[in-house]
Amino acid sequence: MGNETRYLLEIKKFVWLVAVVFAMFMIFQYFEFPYGDVVSSLFSVHKGQIAGETTHFHLHNNNNTSDASSPISVTFLPPNSPALTLPTTVNTTLSNPTIPLGPDTSKPGGDASKSVKNFNELPKNPVNSDNKSPAKDDARMGDVVTLSQMHDILVHNRASSRSMKPRWSSAVDQELQDAKFQIENANVNEDDLTLYPSLYVNVSRFKRSYELMEKILRVYIYKEGEKPIFHQPQAVLKGIYASEGWFMKNMKASQHFVTKEPKQAHLFYIPFSSRMLEEKLYVPDSQSQENLVQYLKSYLDLISGKYNFWNRTGGSDHFFVACHDWTPYITKKYMGSCIRAMCNSDVKNEGFNLGKDVSLPETAVRSDKNPLKQLGGQPASQRTTLAFFAGRMHGDVRPILLQHWGNKDPDMKIFGKLPKSKNINYYVQYMKTSKYCICAKGYEVSSPRVVEAIFYECVPVIISDNFVPPFFEVLNWESFAVFVKEKDIPNLKNILVSISETRYLVMQERVKKVQQHFLWHVEPIKYDIFHMILHSIWYNRVFRINPTPIRFLWLRYTSGRKLRQISFQIVQPCFLLCYRGSRSLNFNHHLFNCIFPMGHEIQYLLETKRFAWLVAVVFAMFMMFQYFEFPYGDVVSSLFSVHKGQIAGNTTHFHASNTSNISNLHNNNISDVSSPISATFLPPNSPALTLPTAVNSTLSNPTIPLGPNTSNPGQDASKSVKDFTVLPKNPVHSDNKSSAKEVVLMGDVVTLSQMHDILVHNRASSRSMKARWPSAADQELRDAKFQIENAHVNEDDPVLYPSLYVNVSRFKRSYELMEKILKVYIYKEGEKPIFHQPQAVLKGIYASEGWFMKNMKASQHFVTKKPKQAHLFYIPFSSRMLEEKLYVPDSHSHKNLVKYLKSYLDLIAGKYNFWNRTGGSDHFFVACHDWTPSITKKIMGSCIRAMCNSDVKNEGFNLGKDVSLPETTIKSVKNPLKEFGGKPASQRTTLAFFAGRMHGDVRPILLQHWENKDPDMKIFGMLPKSKNNKNYVQYMKSSKYCICAKGYEVNSPRVVEAIFYECVPVIISDNFVPPFFEVLNWESFAVFVKEKDIPNLKNILVSISETRYLVMQERVKKVQQHFLWHVKPIKYDIFHMILHSIWYNRVFRINPN
Repeated sequence: MGNETRYLLEIKKFVWLVAVVFAMFMIFQYFEFPYGDVVSSLFSVHKGQIAGETTHFHLHNNNNTSDASSPISVTFLPPNSPALTLPTTVNTTLSNPTIPLGPDTSKPGGDASKSVKNFNELPKNPVNSDNKSPAKDDARMGDVVTLSQMHDILVHNRASSRSMKPRWSSAVDQELQDAKFQIENANVNEDDLTLYPSLYVNVSRFKRSYELMEKILRVYIYKEGEKPIFHQPQAVLKGIYASEGWFMKNMKASQHFVTKEPKQAHLFYIPFSSRMLEEKLYVPDSQSQENLVQYLKSYLDLISGKYNFWNRTGGSDHFFVACHDWTPYITKKYMGSCIRAMCNSDVKNEGFNLGKDVSLPETAVRSDKNPLKQLGGQPASQRTTLAFFAGRMHGDVRPILLQHWGNKDPDMKIFGKLPKSKNINYYVQYMKTSKYCICAKGYEVSSPRVVEAIFYECVPVIISDNFVPPFFEVLNWESFAVFVKEKDIPNLKNILVSISETRYLVMQERVKKVQQHFLWHVEPIKYDIFHMILHSIWYNRVFRINPTPIRFLWLRYTSGRKLRQISFQIVQPCFLLCYRGSRSLNFNHHLFNCIFPMGHEIQYLLETKRFAWLVAVVFAMFMMFQYFEFPYGDVVSSLFSVHKGQIAGNTTHFHASNTSNISNLHNNNISDVSSPISATFLPPNSPALTLPTAVNSTLSNPTIPLGPNTSNPGQDASKSVKDFTVLPKNPVHSDNKSSAKEVVLMGDVVTLSQMHDILVHNRASSRSMKARWPSAADQELRDAKFQIENAHVNEDDPVLYPSLYVNVSRFKRSYELMEKILKVYIYKEGEKPIFHQPQAVLKGIYASEGWFMKNMKASQHFVTKKPKQAHLFYIPFSSRMLEEKLYVPDSHSHKNLVKYLKSYLDLIAGKYNFWNRTGGSDHFFVACHDWTPSITKKIMGSCIRAMCNSDVKNEGFNLGKDVSLPETTIKSVKNPLKEFGGKPASQRTTLAFFAGRMHGDVRPILLQHWENKDPDMKIFGMLPKSKNNKNYVQYMKSSKYCICAKGYEVNSPRVVEAIFYECVPVIISDNFVPPFFEVLNWESFAVFVKEKDIPNLKNILVSISETRYLVMQERVKKVQQHFLWHVKPIKYDIFHMILHSIWYNRVFRINPN
């Protein structure tokens, strides 16, 4: 109190400060500030050398080209140098070729050669090089890139990779940016009868993009080039290279898309045939394609010398369509920056750039007059062959396929080259009558069999690692095709037969629906293959367009002896604002000289674009401090304070929220009281310096109350405080990582008391992801949280027995608010029976997920059709059906289940923005299968997971976020309350009962110690079968204690069964989080026995007094209402309790405003 207090910087915050500074430099690097030099780049406009304090440059307006907008060369001058020239602009414009390739190589009135100076070669090291596949840079990708990984790469590329910034602006660029905005914000639209939503990554975006393409897209086709390599589609309208010929034919004939005004064009088409290029120029047996590469380079030199369109964008708005296997090789070096539509779409080995390049369907057209000849195939019921393949032994995959399956299995029709027949086309007949058509790669990843399979309505099975399927950007290929890795060929039949008949029928029906996108027509029609190829090119161009630059340029203008200051802003498309200095100037004259200096010297002081980025980064740094709890409202002081306490002299007082005061967990007469805890801070050189970083602010229950009234108003709360150094000191805000695992001194078993401590700690330290943008629903949740935390003491509800609850007043207020305001949006996406089919799981031990789904979908009170009003988003899948339909027996792998769920998340995250807004923290699912934690931990760990398997230590169960779902066994769907209740306590003659299969390692130990060992302990294995399982039910109804021993996992349906039959549950399952743990005081009506104490089980039970037993059994009857399913839900039943636990956890994890 008067002594000078000095604070040392908390190391954690210092580390964050260093990390933020480092991140700032990385952001500069990423956004092209440095060009290799962070500091100097802040004060240089281009990648030039800085000499002296100021950099001068000349603008030369070369108007002797065929187009007025020719590249401008920039020369930097030191301040006092009259004529020093340092060319900092790279020679990126293509030179005029020496070999003319077209009949019209010059433009009337202009010499093309004069328009190009010092541009003798293509750029060798372009920035944001498009011809380098990001897949190759991913060292962690492994040998095979899955479709899921391809989607990740695509998203990454769109976020990080851009096309070259145009050298000058164009109105078409703004049109593309507007289109991009409209596509990204497309309204949900699934009403188009010709588009089947499940076939698409996002049907609404695709539909909007297609509409905009039809509305605004204009394509300019270069006239240059000699036939037959250029402009002769008739040469390649048949055979496996037909795609490039048919596209060229339809493109050239299109009056809708083609424009003769190149300045109006959004795309520029280079109309060459890769097949004719190989046929006319390749030297047989030379093993070299160099002359093909040089021929294309000469063509690029020609068009870039004659026009300036390639130079404006570096070729990023140019495209070609080519199907020869060599296309990636011969175009990679000089045409890698343009959009390459290629059949050979190998994401790893051919420089195929996802998000820029387009996978072109390889089509084998047999009749150029009727490309739809023999279209279609037999209906699914008449397809008798399981799988078919026939073809030449190209490459190394097909011989392996024949080695394993050629003439090995009657269901697998795997052949080499089929014999020719004049009257019967055996190949086509097999394609039309097979369920699955094997599309094995040849020399390269592409194969015409993919489109052929769809053409003949056969489900394609693609065996071609790293193959990017056609229209990958918009089509959900895994919904109608099967992908098999090359290494899995020996297991091919098992993979195919593991697909259920229902799943096959769905896939085959989808093949028929997606077929429209793979058909050539003599006259193109909507959504056909021509329009789909063009759409993919358009789509990739739209999503790689650079944002419109907004530049603030400060200029110093010198004229004779007078120096004038002029600043102007250039805002796209074109807006100039100039103001004059203190002395009057001729505005028009000098404005003209600003733009066209005509030899006058202009001096750049600073490009404010970078300054704006610097300001933005500094602001971001402060926001990061705010986010990571540095400031608590005060940036500076928080850096030098350990906690949010008030600083007064040497002492800081803290108020620890007493939500964990276990004396109040069972004391419902006291609402949350805050116990002040003082922490003293001493000067650094004090002999007793104590800086507790983990203040003992968590309260626990020292003993388990066993009396009928657990409240004790006179109890001193301070006595319940003990040292909780076991709690994690620096918890990571990770939702999918169990807090229990971070408790260093917890031991092997987490007690209920420790679980409560972890719960309180998690609520105090862990938060859900901050919403990317605000929502009215978020504020409603914050208001609800405030009301719950400040709920008035209320124990007058006749149906709520206070001793059953952690805090009955809070629970009652929370339940009321849930009924009043909660709105849940249910995603419509997903296919039955895995999604939206509760009827499949209304009976058996997984019934909880089915009954919840049934009641949730039927609820008019909670469900909303307006997602923007929703507080929670329900993902309506059944874990039981997921396992039944997708798990491959004896495979011991859940990867396909995880992949299926990930595809679903990709679908809803792409179609809507709700998952992305919160990172999934307001989404939830309800699932009861034992595998649920493991299959959802990685991809769905951020959402609220209501799971039966609630192991606090081993399954990533996050207390305070995840919900323990009651595992219920329903025997009658029509009457879920059948055989409800049991004998009164006085007629329960058996001390303890258990019967069941020997699942796991606990039950055998239980039987080892107690089976046939004591007449009071009725411990059995599997009871003999009887009608309606009467033996089992009678024991449950007449026993005092029902043993609920874990099986393979911690959960067991016996917990709810015991309550159902009014038997006191004895739970033997270490680390099991009991259902509704957040609100129920389980130790008031159940007994928890550690697994190691099984040998002492009877002693534990008989030590409970008769009076205590009667109280507990009465409480079981009162808590029973929370564990009952009803045909129509009623207040406080199990449906509402599950929903309440989800609601409650969401409310208490909402971020403060």
